[in-house]
Amino acid sequence: MFPTLPHLIYYFTGLRVALPVQTFGVFVALAFWLSYLAFKSEFRRKERQGLILPFREKNRGNRAASLREVLLYAVCGFLIGYKAVYAFAGYSRFVQYPADTIFSMKGSITGGLACALLAGLYIYASRRALQGTGSMEKEIDVYPHERTDRLLLWCASFGFAGSLLFPKLENLSGLFRDPLAFLTTFEGLAFYGGFIFGAAIFLYITTRRMGIQLIDAMDVGSPGMMLAYGVGRMGCHLSGDGDWGLVNNNEKPGWLGWLPDWAWAFNYPHNAEGRGLTIDGCIGDYCTVLPDPVYPTSLYESLLCILLFGLLWSLRYRLRRPGLMFFLFILLNGLERFFMEFIKLNKLTCIGNTCLSQAQYIALVFIITGIAGLAWFVLNPRRGRFTA
Repeated sequence: MFPTLPHLIYYFTGLRVALPVQTFGVFVALAFWLSYLAFKSEFRRKERQGLILPFREKNRGNRAASLREVLLYAVCGFLIGYKAVYAFAGYSRFVQYPADTIFSMKGSITGGLACALLAGLYIYASRRALQGTGSMEKEIDVYPHERTDRLLLWCASFGFAGSLLFPKLENLSGLFRDPLAFLTTFEGLAFYGGFIFGAAIFLYITTRRMGIQLIDAMDVGSPGMMLAYGVGRMGCHLSGDGDWGLVNNNEKPGWLGWLPDWAWAFNYPHNAEGRGLTIDGCIGDYCTVLPDPVYPTSLYESLLCILLFGLLWSLRYRLRRPGLMFFLFILLNGLERFFMEFIKLNKLTCIGNTCLSQAQYIALVFIITGIAGLAWFVLNPRRGRFTA
């Protein structure tokens, strides 16, 4: 496994570099970049079709920075300096345990205040230097694809917050026992948390700020979300982040003879979670291997979701009725996740006599919503747009 980017670089080049970059983080960034390309392509396609129109936006000209902007830059500068200076001061530890540095309350007050001052002065001085050199404030027409970078930044921020929050919901009692530890302890990332929070801010901005119809906004985001999920899951597999399946000591079926043994059952040596037995002769961090092979479910999900993205992408010109793309996406995603959970290692939550994982309950909602939406199209073949 390749828990960090230096492990991956060493495997392919033989070079040893010290970088505090997790392999999973690299694939998350790659997932956002690829989804950005898919989102932008779909925005442009629907703009050409006349389904998405430009919206009015204020071009504020070269005005002075407001107090709100200065404070916002100062706060962002403080957060960056608070963590960055602390990480640099203890770089060797940061390289080994980046999550402990990023998700703790530890930091450098001096570094934070210095960066806050610099950030505030920067926005104030840069705006002041440009005053009177450009156009006055006015409204302009802007196409949504021109704001995709800004939109994806908001989605990434909210999605990251959601992915951090959802694992904590399974241990909510910890909030009352030790609130500080509950808020600062890193407990992993949950895809559905990121999906729900990211999708919520995406739909809010596109419908409220850009004037896009809700159903068109959902269609635009569907292929890109499937692709992002598939790429992110590959990061889970390559890093060995603990998102694997149940122990699999079963003999590989004959009809799967073409499948490599490691794709049927895998021990995840040098996994990022540090789980399992110590590897003989291994020095340093990430020196463990699972005692029993498990189903590499993150690999299965990655390949399956990338294939499903290919299916959705190939159908985007054929699914002409608004809403079809979204309901097909949510059905396929829900089915994939619901059944995959049966061979995954997850905490179960019981409702009556039904015990499922958190992801399976959410997947059931996705499946029911997808079936209901597609059924509406079947029962209303002549109606153009989806209306509740």
